[in-house]
Amino acid sequence: MILFGNRGGSRYAGTAGKNGKKTSAKKVILIIVIILVVLAAAAFAVWHFAVRPPDVSNTRGDGGDMPGITDMESPGMGDTTQTHVGGRNDGEYTFVVLGTDDGNGNTDTIMVANFDTVNYKLNVVSIPRDTLVNVSWPTKKVNSLYGVGGVERTVSGLGEILGFEPDFYALVNLKAFEKLVDAVGGIYYNVPVNMNYEDPAQNLYIHIAKGFQTLMGSEAVKVMRFRSGYANADIGRIGTQQDFLKTAAEQIMANKDKINLSTLAEIFINYVDTDLTKGNVVWFAKEFLKMDGENINFMTLPGNYNDSVYGASYVTIYVDEWLDMVNEYLNPYKDDVEVSDTNILTRDPETKMIYSTSGMYAGNPTWGNNGKTPPNLASQPTQTTTPTPTETTPPAPTTTPTPTTPARPTTPTPATPTEPEDNPTDNPTENPTENPTENPTDNPTDNPTDNPTDNPTDNPTDNPTDNPPENPPETPPENPPENPPENGGEDNELPEG
Repeated sequence: MILFGNRGGSRYAGTAGKNGKKTSAKKVILIIVIILVVLAAAAFAVWHFAVRPPDVSNTRGDGGDMPGITDMESPGMGDTTQTHVGGRNDGEYTFVVLGTDDGNGNTDTIMVANFDTVNYKLNVVSIPRDTLVNVSWPTKKVNSLYGVGGVERTVSGLGEILGFEPDFYALVNLKAFEKLVDAVGGIYYNVPVNMNYEDPAQNLYIHIAKGFQTLMGSEAVKVMRFRSGYANADIGRIGTQQDFLKTAAEQIMANKDKINLSTLAEIFINYVDTDLTKGNVVWFAKEFLKMDGENINFMTLPGNYNDSVYGASYVTIYVDEWLDMVNEYLNPYKDDVEVSDTNILTRDPETKMIYSTSGMYAGNPTWGNNGKTPPNLASQPTQTTTPTPTETTPPAPTTTPTPTTPARPTTPTPATPTEPEDNPTDNPTENPTENPTENPTDNPTDNPTDNPTDNPTDNPTDNPTDNPPENPPETPPENPPENPPENGGEDNELPEG
């Protein structure tokens, strides 16, 4: 009996134990399911709130206080953040894309883009690296902005010629571009010319045959950098860059189901310097893949691509054509950008003189004009300038000229970096004279003689007065030779890139 009882008790006890284990297992599974649901909901919430369009302002600023310029009273200049009556176009975002190489400290690829996420259009305008800009240092090229003031100065400087400051920036180096091309499996592209160039100093060896071929990252970089084989050099390279990027965009969109957006976003965040978050990047990538390739447009800033000042090559902007392009393809605001919103240093088509659309000059207002007064300053006093520490230029004393004879302010030798291609001297001057000599005088006069006076006046005579005015303005010779070299040399091209 006792044995039977033990056996029976043992049987029922075992059944109860199994049922208990099953119940516990079900509870564990239920808890795991609940945790997974919660995690999935949390992940969706993070994705929903992180992967979203960035916030943009409904105001249009042109970069705040312009470095090196004071007395900014013209509309669109100085601290002129503007709230627009018409507001901003829905879903339009603007970007500055800067490409850097491995050595020269400049940004030789500069693009401004408008991405319309409502109508799914992307407009991209290339800014030639030699575009003339209103800055205080001797080499007044747009690609020098980055070397002097980094991304911030580049974006604000572009804002001055655009009439509005772009929303975001992306600084893309060679490694980032290479990895992005590799991540999409390469680009099948028709290379326009035979590309052969070697520069051991940069460890750069380009040998790519003309014709259709699949370019992986390293070869694509070389195609984008190559310049010497084009008759119009940098402008030819810009054309190839635009064609390659449009081809790449079309192929990426055609294979969008095979594109891993997370991988591209990781590369972008890890190798590209930008003020966009990873969530913003993923959101823009998703919107980009909704576009049709026909809605991607590339253009180049309109200007005189063969202009020169002091022997150095410059691109001078055609203001009217440029503003038409800005308002049609780049401006994200409902009201148009006007000339008064800009600060463009360019050449007047009638007088052929260099002038500023704002009437303000970061450097010497007679720069590039053989010592003559620019047309928009002919009937008003010259505004004074004060270089700022952010541009590594020491403060300069100013003069107060009379309205009828505007004078050029004297400035000390700047300590700013200049482009290698212009063969800068050890001591470049901000305001080079049009007729440099081996032993220039400290204070050249309008009519220099063999024995210049120590304190020349604006109108020197054979017998200068005993009491010349204090701090006489420095003026260049009246009749210098045409196109003297800027910074002491010819405009030698930079290496590829």
